[in-house]
Amino acid sequence: MQLSAHQSYLRRIWIIGLLLHLSLIASRGATYYVKPNGNDSFSGLSDELAFRTIQRAAYEPNLAPGDTVIVKDGVYTANPWSTWALVILNRGGDPSGYITFKSENKGGAVLDGQNDPARFYGFHIESPSTSYVRIQDFEIRNFSKAGVDLSWPYTSNFDVSGNHIHHIGRSCSDSPLGIVGIYLYGISNAVIQKNVIHDIGRFAPGENGCNLENHYQNRDHGVYIEASTRVTNKNNLFYNIARGWSIHVYSSRGVRTSDLLIANNIFAFPYPYNYGQVILAAPGVDNASIQNNIFYSPNTAGILIDLDKNPTFSGISITKNLVHAGVIKWPLQATPGITTSSNLENADALLVNPHLYDFSFQPGSPAIDGGAAIAEVAEDIIGRPRPQGQAWDIGAYEYPIISQPQHKIVTASQNAIFTVAPGGAGPFTYQWRKDGVNLVNGGNIFGATSPALTVASTSASDAATYDVIVSEAGGGQFPSAPAQLSVVTQLPVSQQVDPGVTVRFQVIIAGTSPTFSYQWKKDNVQNDLRDGGNTSGTRTPSLQIANVSGSDAGYYRLYVTNKPACWFNALSARLILNQ
Repeated sequence: MQLSAHQSYLRRIWIIGLLLHLSLIASRGATYYVKPNGNDSFSGLSDELAFRTIQRAAYEPNLAPGDTVIVKDGVYTANPWSTWALVILNRGGDPSGYITFKSENKGGAVLDGQNDPARFYGFHIESPSTSYVRIQDFEIRNFSKAGVDLSWPYTSNFDVSGNHIHHIGRSCSDSPLGIVGIYLYGISNAVIQKNVIHDIGRFAPGENGCNLENHYQNRDHGVYIEASTRVTNKNNLFYNIARGWSIHVYSSRGVRTSDLLIANNIFAFPYPYNYGQVILAAPGVDNASIQNNIFYSPNTAGILIDLDKNPTFSGISITKNLVHAGVIKWPLQATPGITTSSNLENADALLVNPHLYDFSFQPGSPAIDGGAAIAEVAEDIIGRPRPQGQAWDIGAYEYPIISQPQHKIVTASQNAIFTVAPGGAGPFTYQWRKDGVNLVNGGNIFGATSPALTVASTSASDAATYDVIVSEAGGGQFPSAPAQLSVVTQLPVSQQVDPGVTVRFQVIIAGTSPTFSYQWKKDNVQNDLRDGGNTSGTRTPSLQIANVSGSDAGYYRLYVTNKPACWFNALSARLILNQ
């Protein structure tokens, strides 16, 4: 049957629409599932048909660019195809889409090497076609060589995000081969972000009965970058890296690393055997930016420029970093190709409790709003947008409280209301405290676990310091600035007296802050009183006027301020002289 021109046109439109629809479906990619009680003979294409091992998903012949492997909660220790790596990656995506391996819940899927010396790696690439791979939200622990091994030259485009990588190589070993949380060799375009990396490296002599004395001082690192280009390390947290450096940039093969960004990380605690928590070494580095990092209690300096083997550097900028108890760079003298500027050295970072691994900020930390704007670091380690305040914060966390509770001065029986406003998507939880003790609703306390706390019908016993702990899902706990509640229990009282007597007007405030200032005024707000003549106490809670006369008659009022946070205007009291 011959189609009319109109019918032919409609058919072409329908075919084009169908092709676009099928293309859209294909671009979304397939989803495969892995769970501890799955079966590797299944298809993996649903929860009910999930694979049992991550390796089976990685070997899936139909795994294609844009596909995602969701790994259900559980501990994974088996690889039927290999004894030395738990997951071997031999295929990847392409510019149209990454292949993503993702824990369904952050930290819920655990890759455990069980401290087996023969189980070298958590993830390991083993093919020149393994590019465009994302590894996200796993806990990776107890492997002997590396948590994530990306060491196939000329592969590219890796994203290692949100993982908890720890206790790698924690054994007694005198092997000259290094141990690392993440190893990058010969690759390009890698992003290492939002990871927590700690306790990497072998035992020292005397530790857990170890008596081996070789190679324990400088072989084991958090992230080792060798002969790679366009590598971004951002929003990571490193601590207890005591057998090497948190980030080590070096090549024994003589190949340079270039285009490196190290931004908004936290490096905590010293590497005892040498200076620095980050090292730049031979043969050298070209075009690197080290910005907005916190170096907490390093050994002498945050960054070691290792001049052994005569490395050369070009285009290295080190700026807007904070060093707690140390300097930014060693050696101190200028190094050709490296510039430093606007770094805070020997500064108190005011972290909440770093020795219990809480690296979030206390209010007033110099890291808050202290960083540079970096387009590549648009959010923090838990996904909170940057900036929350006037500028980027230094470190992995963005302080979320954009409106702090304010000091209050109220008259007894009045209500006092404290509020806090965090930024970001949340959800947030709140716990208000009085003098450091958690409040509960009841009595005259309302909103103890909400953004607004009400202390109703105040009395002297309510005068105290109030603050709130703001917690965000998936992130740290952030204390607000403290707010002082002061309660006025006595106001000035009007008096009618005979000439020549001494008069005292007094205000009594429970919970008086040492930062309060006082100013008595007479008759109008412009008329500040000053000590002198028959008047004293003009800047105290108690005003005294001796030997009163007709010129002293009028209205007296006390202004109390805690600049710039609050002020209190006491009711005026009148002085009347008898005729």
